[in-house]
Amino acid sequence: MVKMLRHFPDAKFIHLTRSVVGSSKSLKEFLEHKSSKDRKALENPLVKDNYALFWYQIHMNILKFRSIVSPANFLSVKGEAILSDPHHVLPQICEWLGVSTSKHSIDEMMHPERSPYSFFGPRLAPCGNDPKFITNPEFRIMKKKAYSTASVRSYMDSDGRSSFTRHFMANSKDEATTSRLKSWNEDILERLMDMEAQLGYG
Repeated sequence: MVKMLRHFPDAKFIHLTRSVVGSSKSLKEFLEHKSSKDRKALENPLVKDNYALFWYQIHMNILKFRSIVSPANFLSVKGEAILSDPHHVLPQICEWLGVSTSKHSIDEMMHPERSPYSFFGPRLAPCGNDPKFITNPEFRIMKKKAYSTASVRSYMDSDGRSSFTRHFMANSKDEATTSRLKSWNEDILERLMDMEAQLGYG
């Protein structure tokens, strides 16, 4: 990204966000489509069910990158907003990009199945990064849902504790170690919630 900015200093960047719950569920589903070798790696206790940590790291990297980009050339957009209110959000994005905001242009954006890129791709990169979507590349309107920090915490918590170190907590017989793990879990959860807030959720 830094190299790209160096070569194209006037480039515009769109930061597309999604709440940690939806992202975690989608990432889990995506990774489960991977090969059996990849799935075996996902059984690692540091990785299994910790998709929220991937989400956190990705957005941390993007926010760091944002600090070196001109504010006029960086736009954050919630994916939920695009899917629930496209006729309001898409024209705003087009206006920011300096491209047509005509009804015809927006209507075409609502039909990704017509795009020349809506196909399974070359042999070395089949299905792009979303095999589920590319099999039926249609714009699906999402019902707007009220955001709740309580529901996010509920999803991230299980049996009264965060899931990030569940494996180690279950196998630890040392009370001091268990206490440290609980404290670490709580710290991670607070960092996730803080990131949600930075991205405009909550």
